[in-house]
Amino acid sequence: LRSSPYLMVDVELFGGAISDALPHETAFPHRGAEWNVGLLLLVPAEDPDAMEVFEETVKMVDAAWSKIQKYFDGVYLNYLMESLSEEEYPRQYWGSNLDRLMDIKAKYDPQNVFHHPQSVPLR
Repeated sequence: LRSSPYLMVDVELFGGAISDALPHETAFPHRGAEWNVGLLLLVPAEDPDAMEVFEETVKMVDAAWSKIQKYFDGVYLNYLMESLSEEEYPRQYWGSNLDRLMDIKAKYDPQNVFHHPQSVPLR
C-alpha cells in the first residue's frame, strides 16, 4: 500500500471491558478482538483534484484489501464499511448474532422504519 497524504491508519486497542460480555449478550459479537484497525481517507474539499485523489486512493486500498483481509475478522458497526456488499455486511457486523437481531427487527420494526443502508435487514 503506497502512501497517500490523506490516508491515515486508525488503530484502537480493544479488550478490557469490551471482552467482559460474551458475544451473544449484546448485538456486538466481536468481544474477543484485541484491536480495531481502520483506514480514514479525508481529502480536503478545497483540493482541486479532490475527487480524483479520493477515487485513486480508494482503488489503491481496494487492491490491497484482498491481500490483507485474511488477517481481520468482522467489522465494527460504528465505522460503516460501505465497500461491503449487501450480502457481506450483516454477518461482518453482527456475526452469529444476526439471526437473533433479524427476529427482533421483524417483531419490533416489521415496516423497516428504523433503517439505514447497512442496518439489520428484514428477512
